Amino acid sequence: MTNPTYQSQNSATNTQNNLSITLPAGIQGGDLILFLKSTRDSTLTPPAGYSTADARTITDLYGGVYYKIAAGTVGSASSDASTTITWTVAATGSGHKNGLACIIIRGVDPAAPINDIQFVAPSTGGTSFTGPSATSTVDDCLVVTGFIDKNSVAPITITAPSGYTKRSEALF
Repeated sequence: MTNPTYQSQNSATNTQNNLSITLPAGIQGGDLILFLKSTRDSTLTPPAGYSTADARTITDLYGGVYYKIAAGTVGSASSDASTTITWTVAATGSGHKNGLACIIIRGVDPAAPINDIQFVAPSTGGTSFTGPSATSTVDDCLVVTGFIDKNSVAPITITAPSGYTKRSEALF
């Protein structure tokens, strides 16, 4: 197994009742299609075929990590590339907002594509936040951190912890 490597990403936000996102071009069979979601006053249901790696509720914030291994032969173009998928939104309050980040990773172990997941959801306002740290327990694996915030102060800045690379952001 090779080290997992970042390939591409896409993100989408809205305040509507469904959220559609187009998967990046260039996805190959065996790639990890990883979604990080953040919603306020709503729940976001992943499409069929995606597994839940983690889902958390913090007051009126909902965060989650969902994934699937791209269809097709490893190293060949996948039928998942450039397709548009829709996530179902169920509003639970009047100010619902939805954000999705889709990240494509190549070279994961399809049997255990994610080793550790950490979220942070600060309870105080502000404009600058540092994401959480996570520690892997195996070599050559993917570690995912996520940050969700309902701060209405704009603009906010999200900074990756030392040693991490920020790959995507979906601010709403």
